[in-house]
Amino acid sequence: MGGWGWIWFIAIIVFLFLIFTFSRRPGRGGYTRDFTLNKSALDILEERYAKGEISREEFEERKKVLISSGNLPCYKTNGTERPE
Repeated sequence: MGGWGWIWFIAIIVFLFLIFTFSRRPGRGGYTRDFTLNKSALDILEERYAKGEISREEFEERKKVLISSGNLPCYKTNGTERPE
C-alpha cells in the first residue's frame, strides 16, 4: 500500500468504529444499560408507585416490609434524612 492506501485504510477503520459505537447507544435501538444497580429497593418501589404500576396500599405494604427488614440504607440529602 502506498501513502494514500494507509490513509484510506485508517479512515475506513475509524468510520466502522463510529458506526459501531453510535449504533449501540442507549435509546437508539441499541442496547440499554441497567442503571438500577445504584438504586435502593425503596427507590425502585417509589418509582413503580409514581408510574402507577402499584396501588397506594401495595406501596405502603411493601414499604413497611422493607423498613422492618432493615434493608434500607441511611440517606441524607442536604442535611435531612429521607422520610420513612
